[in-house]
Amino acid sequence: MPDKFTWTTQVPWLIAHYLNHPDVFEEAKERLRSAIKAGTIKWHGLPVTFHTELMDRELFECSLSISILF
Repeated sequence: MPDKFTWTTQVPWLIAHYLNHPDVFEEAKERLRSAIKAGTIKWHGLPVTFHTELMDRELFECSLSISILF
């Protein structure tokens, strides 16, 4: 049993959208950054759920480029 819950998202763009959104207060953004640093919130390498066997190389590489936030 894990010591703490970790929320893992397949949509790193959602985190980027939140951090870049002008209507989100800086205090809320800092809480998210702190949760990421603490390991409470994580994302995996794929930006969305997809089937790699149906993708060509260009689409696959583009999808991975979306995952790079920091």
